[in-house]
Amino acid sequence: MTIRDWASWVPAASALLLSFVWSPSGLPSADVCPFHRLTGLPCPGCGLTHSFCAISHAGFGAAWSYNPFGFLFYGIAVILLLRPLLRRYYQSSERLILQPRVVSVGIPALAAAMWAFGLLRIIRQISS
Repeated sequence: MTIRDWASWVPAASALLLSFVWSPSGLPSADVCPFHRLTGLPCPGCGLTHSFCAISHAGFGAAWSYNPFGFLFYGIAVILLLRPLLRRYYQSSERLILQPRVVSVGIPALAAAMWAFGLLRIIRQISS
């Protein structure tokens, strides 16, 4: 494995392993989101850790309610975990996933969708 593989594999493996170790209800109760601490409102990423843990414990409905983007990031983590193996057997998969168009359009689209979701969640919370 290359250094680039390790740089993505270790965080992905760690996140997935910890999500199997902790259930959503067993997570530490520390509020680590500075936006949430300052405003009392959820940021677009709030709930991702709970969502990851719920997915690993087959709580798919709960995972969706914590943060629906958890499913997407969980899938990305699994792909990053399997990336060295996929590259070994499917040489073309690396070029397909990391095409400039996929990266240059996919990442901003993901960021925009998360921010739209976050704004809608804030508006709902303020209006209720």
